[in-house]
Amino acid sequence: MLSSDVKIFDADSRVANRMALYGSIVDELLIVVVGVGAPKEIMLAPNVRAITSGGANKFTSFLNTRRALRALIKEKTYDIVSAQDPFFIGMLGYGIAKARHIPLQVQLHTDCFSFGFLTESPRRVIEALLAIFILGRATCIRVVSERVAKSVRKITNVPVTVLPIHTEYDGGGKRVEVESPRNLKFLSVSRLTSEKRVHLIINAIALTPEAELTIVGDGPLRKNLEFRVKRLGLGDRVHFVGWQDPAPYYKTADVFVQASRFEGYGVSLIEAGLSGLAIITTDVGIVGEVLEDKKEALVVSGISSAIADAMKRLIEDKKLRMLLGAQALESARHHSMSMEEYLLCYQRVLSRCSI
Repeated sequence: MLSSDVKIFDADSRVANRMALYGSIVDELLIVVVGVGAPKEIMLAPNVRAITSGGANKFTSFLNTRRALRALIKEKTYDIVSAQDPFFIGMLGYGIAKARHIPLQVQLHTDCFSFGFLTESPRRVIEALLAIFILGRATCIRVVSERVAKSVRKITNVPVTVLPIHTEYDGGGKRVEVESPRNLKFLSVSRLTSEKRVHLIINAIALTPEAELTIVGDGPLRKNLEFRVKRLGLGDRVHFVGWQDPAPYYKTADVFVQASRFEGYGVSLIEAGLSGLAIITTDVGIVGEVLEDKKEALVVSGISSAIADAMKRLIEDKKLRMLLGAQALESARHHSMSMEEYLLCYQRVLSRCSI
């Protein structure tokens, strides 16, 4: 498995635990991580080994990983290569699979052919072109939603399997709201990066005096967003709490809101649904597949005024708020699966690719 997720080396992280569980469905799993920093190696299970060659920057880490892979594949024979994206990680996977004549599974977790992705920056266009090349040369492809599957099937005839991202979050069941004089509590759980467009939610709060917002997450745009909050005079109604377990915040919020430009899946949407929260979201990820407009969520365009209008509607209509939350809970539960079921599905996906 080729990955760029350095959280794998945190033995207590969810990512590391998930990798260890993957070891239960294969004889041996070698995870090679393209990551900046010092070389590392860790055994996550008796048959699960993770290594990174490190590097001073992304370019040198890519070169170091390619060099390490050439040595590793000479040590033993592997049955399948799984690349966690169809971009530069995919290029590494394609090189190994071609050199050793073994199947290549490419995983796609984002909607890289969507209008939102392609128009974000010139880099995204390059990534999409690279994805077309890699996906067309894969043995099989795993995507995380039907939305992404439809996009991929338009550019390649390679077999595509939909396997959603597994979430361990329970949610706690049906919500019971209590009348309170406080502002309605809106929640955003997100990386603070450009494609998440959290600034639109902050702008919407400025247009909605009866609302307050908690932002769970962190990222390179945090300081810019904090400055926006200060400039708009929203310091008493918008709260940044950084990266932490979002579960307590799902339990105390009234409405979940996101404004992403694109999503492959949307884990936080599922978590919000499992919490029984009413949801405001742009048309991304599992929207249309798990969450339908006016049934499990209010789907809005990516402008602040539209988000604000949806906020005001849910503030004024408690019955609608409760109905959306209840239906989102039912749909999210129907869509979710246990870890045992997920591992069985994952094993089947790998088996189909290795035939």
